[in-house]
Amino acid sequence: MDNHLKNYITSAWPRLVNYLPRPAKKLFLLVFDTVGLIFSFVSAVLLIGGGLSNPNVLNVGILFVFIGLFVGKLLGVYSTIIRFSGAHLLQLIVVTQFIITGITFAAFAILNITFQYVFYLVLFFISVAFLGGGRLIARQLSYNSYKSAIRILIYGAGSAGIQLLSSLRQGWNYEVVAFIDDDNRLHGKKIHGLRVIGSSDLKGIVNNADIEMIALAMPAVSRKQLRKIVNKIDHLGVRLKTVPQISDIMDGKSPIDNLKEVDVEELLGREPVAPNETLLAANISKKVVLVTGAGGSIGSELCRQIITRSPAKLILVDHSELGLYAIQEELEVKWHSLIKPILGSVCDQQLMRIVMKDESVDTVYHAAAYKHVPLVEFNPFAGIFNNVFGTQKLLQAAAETGVSSFMLISTDKAVRPTNIMGASKRLAEILCQLASTKENISMRIAMVRFGNVLGSSGSVIPKFREQIKRGGPITVTHPEITRYFMVIPEAAQLVLQASSMAEKGEVFLLDMGEPVKIADLAKNLIRLSGHVLNQGVEPQHGRISIEYTGLRPGEKLYEELLISGNTKKTQHERIRKINEDYPAEDKFNSFLSQLNMVCQKQDEVALRDLLSKGEIGYKAEKQSISENNDSNKNVISDSSFEAKN
Repeated sequence: MDNHLKNYITSAWPRLVNYLPRPAKKLFLLVFDTVGLIFSFVSAVLLIGGGLSNPNVLNVGILFVFIGLFVGKLLGVYSTIIRFSGAHLLQLIVVTQFIITGITFAAFAILNITFQYVFYLVLFFISVAFLGGGRLIARQLSYNSYKSAIRILIYGAGSAGIQLLSSLRQGWNYEVVAFIDDDNRLHGKKIHGLRVIGSSDLKGIVNNADIEMIALAMPAVSRKQLRKIVNKIDHLGVRLKTVPQISDIMDGKSPIDNLKEVDVEELLGREPVAPNETLLAANISKKVVLVTGAGGSIGSELCRQIITRSPAKLILVDHSELGLYAIQEELEVKWHSLIKPILGSVCDQQLMRIVMKDESVDTVYHAAAYKHVPLVEFNPFAGIFNNVFGTQKLLQAAAETGVSSFMLISTDKAVRPTNIMGASKRLAEILCQLASTKENISMRIAMVRFGNVLGSSGSVIPKFREQIKRGGPITVTHPEITRYFMVIPEAAQLVLQASSMAEKGEVFLLDMGEPVKIADLAKNLIRLSGHVLNQGVEPQHGRISIEYTGLRPGEKLYEELLISGNTKKTQHERIRKINEDYPAEDKFNSFLSQLNMVCQKQDEVALRDLLSKGEIGYKAEKQSISENNDSNKNVISDSSFEAKN
């Protein structure tokens, strides 16, 4: 018989039954059990009892059928969904048949009809086999009925894997072929009819069983374990998905069968360090907190973490109506009375002064900035006005209204900048450093400097994922370009903790972990998406290529965190600090005046010339790649967070 016809025949009955209304299914079961009970009684009588000539035997048979259906109803046999049934249903059937076999024995005794004891054993076993076996066959047919389902393996034969199997068998989308587990004691065994194999057999079963996906059923897996598992899978050309986090499952936020892509963030991120709650709450609890850039990636995460630590009020400032609306809507669901959105720019000093004064703001987290390097490179004056003069006006407003703590969110691109964005952030840092030295300002001012955050707006990861969806190629600027990465929640937590340790103009440096090659990041994304990397020059159907486009204006091969000097330890193992040098105030003020005039004139040549002469280390990317390579490698080594520091 043709395989397609065979599959259709074997799948038609269970799929038809599955789509029947529930009352129709119950009626079907009652008819099936009625036939089964009649068959069991008649078979036992003919085999052991000697015949059906006695009319009382027929009456007891009728009683056997009706009592059997009644007891089954009482015990819940007909309330169980067969497709999801297991040992519990079989137990109910055994108990039901034991009871009605006993009732049958009593009925025959009352009627003085004597049968051998083996008759009751045969009656019991035939009825259990018919009713229980029929249900098991129906369940198995339903498992194997939808042959166009995605064939998958479940990695992890623990409780999560078993729950996932049960959930997936409720639908028609997936056909689970086997379990994978690294526990040698489970290899060769079967769980709910599926074989458990080791990860060493992965390649063979993927190729031989047409596996399209592997579902990782290990919700509490550490990032280190996850990286090891991914390394075993990523060359097989199958999609890898994972169950939700254990906290989401326990809180009811996500069912276990809500399979999702493995986030590359989970592969790059470090194992989380428990935050110091005292540091987290010091500048927040019972205080009025203002966050600029509240609708952005970092700003919105700061807001999420601030609001859970009992502020007196949280003021959201952003000039993006869409971004402000999104974070306001998210937070007001639970904390409506604590939220106040302000639609406006940090460059509007009068607005900022009024808000800070009227609301008696205690703490400011300044995350508002134009940060996209190529975009600011093409719009340098907008970048300077927003990032430099916006910070200056915000600082002045904060100082005038009695703000007690001011934290600037800076960037690694402020260190020896080769682009306008980095230069603007370095100037913003100097503004904060100089403001912290003024005797008439009691406000604690500090800066926190870190690299790229995964998943932020403008991050390469969403861009790469979109390019993969389109079939490639993935565009990378240079094969050697390297960046530090950190997940947004960790970055925000560290920022909040660093602000509590601020004293006077320190630069706090976040431990960014190991630098990552962007090309390696792209390759990981290709493999995690179930695609194959095209290693050749010519395009190949079904394979994703990586195309190198050249460094963009102002872009470095390597980024760095430290300008000069040695960092010091803080109360947190992933935060270090340093008091860096900065220009004299009068000289810097003169520089700012010239900068303002150049920006007013919109003279880009004069702007870049002025920045290169300022004491900020700005150098447009005219240097060779090798020079960029060597200088930055040395600085990265100096600014590492090794124990010797």
